[in-house]
Amino acid sequence: MSEWVNIELLSWQIPGQRSLLLRRSLADGKLAYYVCYSPRGTALEQLVRVAGTRWTIEECFEAAKGEVGLDQYEVRSWHGWYRHVTLAMTAHACLANLSAHAIDDSGVKKKPDSQSMLQWKEDRAQYSVSP
Repeated sequence: MSEWVNIELLSWQIPGQRSLLLRRSLADGKLAYYVCYSPRGTALEQLVRVAGTRWTIEECFEAAKGEVGLDQYEVRSWHGWYRHVTLAMTAHACLANLSAHAIDDSGVKKKPDSQSMLQWKEDRAQYSVSP
């Protein structure tokens, strides 16, 4: 559990509300903070919900680093970096899509059709030559 507070900051050139969102853990008292830009009048609950999605995004980036080499670029220009990141994130989206379709409605990964494998082995056994 945590306690949250939102402190409005001055915002000279940015439309909307600039604020500091603070979170204090009730377990150990550690503080975390977020600088937020939001439309004026945004509720504290909505800011907390959006701040909570940060972990989902970070997990996605960590997975992309491991699966498609998001962090393996060695480029010297912004255009090269942009192309690499775009290609890596597109590949990660394709893998996520394939993974989502590889799981059936019960949450169990689909197995190959064992009947077709047995049929193939039987057919193969018919044509095998004994020494």
